[in-house]
Amino acid sequence: MAYTTIDDGSAHFQTLTYTGNGSSSRALTNDGNSDLQPDWLWFKSRNSTQVHQLFDTSRGIAKALRSNDNSGDNTDDPNDRLTAINSDGFSLGDDGNPNNGSNTYVCWQWKANGGTTSTNSDGSVNVTIQVNSTAGFSIMKWNGNGTTSGTVGHGLNAVPSMMEAWGERSPVIFITGSSSLKRQGSGGFKEIDDVAIAAPLTKYSASITDGTRIREFVDKAYKIATNGYPGAVHLSMPVDIMFSSFSEDAGLEERPFSHQTKPIVKAWPDPVQMSEILELACNSKKPVLIGGHGIWWSGSEKKLEEAGNNLKIPIFNIPYHQKLLGEEANAYMGLADIHQYPPSKFALHESDLVLMVGARLDNQMNFGNPPLFPKSTKLICINGSHEEIELNSAADLNLLCDPGVFFDTLNKLKSNNKWNLSNEWFDLNRTKKQEWVDKTLEDLSKDTKEAEANGGKMHPLQLALDVQDAIGEKDWLVIDGGNTHFWSEIAINIAGSKGKKIGGILHPGTFSMLGVGVPFALSAKNINPDSNVILISGDGAFLSGGLSIEAAFQENKPIVVVIDNNGGLDCISQQQERLFESGKHFATDFRDIPFHKIFEGFGGHGELVTKREQLAPALKRALESGKTACINVKAKGVISPIVAAVSDKRDKASIE
Repeated sequence: MAYTTIDDGSAHFQTLTYTGNGSSSRALTNDGNSDLQPDWLWFKSRNSTQVHQLFDTSRGIAKALRSNDNSGDNTDDPNDRLTAINSDGFSLGDDGNPNNGSNTYVCWQWKANGGTTSTNSDGSVNVTIQVNSTAGFSIMKWNGNGTTSGTVGHGLNAVPSMMEAWGERSPVIFITGSSSLKRQGSGGFKEIDDVAIAAPLTKYSASITDGTRIREFVDKAYKIATNGYPGAVHLSMPVDIMFSSFSEDAGLEERPFSHQTKPIVKAWPDPVQMSEILELACNSKKPVLIGGHGIWWSGSEKKLEEAGNNLKIPIFNIPYHQKLLGEEANAYMGLADIHQYPPSKFALHESDLVLMVGARLDNQMNFGNPPLFPKSTKLICINGSHEEIELNSAADLNLLCDPGVFFDTLNKLKSNNKWNLSNEWFDLNRTKKQEWVDKTLEDLSKDTKEAEANGGKMHPLQLALDVQDAIGEKDWLVIDGGNTHFWSEIAINIAGSKGKKIGGILHPGTFSMLGVGVPFALSAKNINPDSNVILISGDGAFLSGGLSIEAAFQENKPIVVVIDNNGGLDCISQQQERLFESGKHFATDFRDIPFHKIFEGFGGHGELVTKREQLAPALKRALESGKTACINVKAKGVISPIVAAVSDKRDKASIE
């Protein structure tokens, strides 16, 4: 399964080395990545003083930008250029840079939007743009007028993206333009403190004030983003730095002299602390494993599964994230959420030891407090970075240790004959999981039959399950934020327990941000053009960001959008009704919006669904249409269990 983080960076970036032959044209391919069609290519000879050359699909492959040439696009020599950009690489001409005989070359390649351009007016200047919103990268082209100042929008709404990257621990480098250093503090055009804005949402936020130190800033940003607790970083680039030239060798006379890729530093445990935790684990009768982001970033999912299967420890994921183990994994029991996933309530309340690995005790984990974790349960947190440890002060014990290293040590207990736990506790949790699935489906069936008999609307959980029924094993499910998100998460666990397999999932993650569904769906379609992509979005979520659907038509990336249309911001209105003394809600209702007609107006396929039996054939027609489509489903508003649980408390205005 795939998620909001970039699971495969090679889908967006590739480095290729080769030797020029100086005489014959040829095509070079990206080995092991046959679908990376580059949009920006940067060439440099590794054994001569030949200049850097840049090519991009926005200006055209016949136009080379050279590091020693200020005359603009170089088109004078038809051989001194690329001849084609291919679906899996590029083709070189007969001679010249970048194909001189016996010279070795390196080519850095970035994929923006497959050579597909659109217009963007985020700033004051209209630009032609290619946007890779998944990787946070865009190529822009515009014409200056030489008389008036202006801003160029990059097509990437950075602040919400920073927030998502922070929540999902995604190592993204954000580079933003800013007003000139020359006029800093004097009211320059659109002067804002972008460094301060980004600081709370990133691990590192700084302004590049000296062009000769660009390499230093980028290197530091990369290391901070990828090491320890992964996350977003931000570099602000003033326009007078951006449009100036600096020596490519600046800073190379200082350490480090070698700028080759270095492995990410891993944390190794204190042996005394590790021994103490292993002893507690060996003496435990009812242990539980909870996995978080850190396991995924350390690449130790298989080691987690091995620990669960070999040691017979039930495994739960932190809520909203199924990226660690699929439902087919025998040891996987579901989400560590006592409201949305009752089997976890039994497991956590009956356990005597919880090993939480690569996660933080935040709001999703009730900050380590009851009722999620009872006082009688020993809570141990194992994290690969000190940033995580600082967020886990509520744990009884903390261990600084790479998750993979911890699982390696834990898994040795079985072979060393130090582990004597029976299968009883493990099997009991599997039984509880199945009982919950059966009971939920039974209750939902009764609700659905009553609705069908009385002309009522579909339950959002039934809608989410029926949507998944329409998705094939290679297709992608995308979930927008809000109440629909929470019901869809429950449906994923149910469908997975019944053997449902799909190609991938993208969901709004930690913050359940409204309006991210359409951009996420477009990203999934762009990366998987041969797969169907179905987005399920609430009406409020779609109104928050759904007009970006125009890009699906512009770029010919057909997706299917299913609107869970309950006539308002139901998640908020039902919280208001529980919290306000009047028992009423305010400013959350919508008129009857014909979302399907909006899609028809764009030239797509649209259908209105008012009964459950209409949904499956409507989805089939939408998928077969080959168009970007909308299925507007009139569903009833039912507050999700997690929102209901926290909003029923009068002393709390919302989710902590």
